[in-house]
Amino acid sequence: MEIKLTRAQLEIIKLLAQGLSNKEIAKEYRRDRRTVEFHINKIYDKVGLRRRIKLVNWWNSVKHDYET
Repeated sequence: MEIKLTRAQLEIIKLLAQGLSNKEIAKEYRRDRRTVEFHINKIYDKVGLRRRIKLVNWWNSVKHDYET
């Protein structure tokens, strides 16, 4: 089952999976760090995970479902 992620959440999780910190993601995404943290927390809620590494592992296992 595909979990519905917004465009912003998809962009952020891709950067997160590359190993970037929240600060680095904010710089790359050109948004405030708190905005990045907000989106990451929303992703955690949607996926039902709370650890960054588990979120990255989840993303790596499902990212092919989100490719367009």
